[in-house]
Amino acid sequence: MASRGSWHASLSRDQVSIYVSLLLLFTRRLCTEFVDPLTIEPIIANRLIPLDKGNGEVRPIGVGEVIRRIIGKCITRVTKQDVINARGAMQVCAGQKSGGEAGIHAMHNIFEADETDAALLVAASNALNSLNRAAMLNNIRVLCPLIGAYLINTYLVPACLFVVGGSELKSTEGTTQGDPLAM
Repeated sequence: MASRGSWHASLSRDQVSIYVSLLLLFTRRLCTEFVDPLTIEPIIANRLIPLDKGNGEVRPIGVGEVIRRIIGKCITRVTKQDVINARGAMQVCAGQKSGGEAGIHAMHNIFEADETDAALLVAASNALNSLNRAAMLNNIRVLCPLIGAYLINTYLVPACLFVVGGSELKSTEGTTQGDPLAM
């Protein structure tokens, strides 16, 4: 019996090679052609985690399954430079190690500078959950067509969100938490 964390110990090299080859073929297909959304529904479905915002409000966070996250990371690795070129100067998440942290440090330095008299705090909404998918898919086809087919395949149709207790919702806007291509 394989110990926790070493499930692969029970697979032969040939089996692992077959699984990797199948994942590669599937990923290539998602990136190069449009597929029937029903055939990939299990991969684009998400577990719904209700995040307590306080004051009785809940933010629904749809967490993508591991296989989708692996596929996204592989695509990101191959298309990294194209994504960086398409992102624009103000996007700190794409292509920069700890980009969000760098943005925080830059604002801290501005705030601490002697010539700074004031700082304006703007409360932004959760952009990942309020993104208009139709606009995103249209823009990505123009700005970074290399990942357009994949994003159309994974975001064109509302994804199922499975809630603890057996209920189900549909995700019609925004992107999936943990999807490397969602940024």
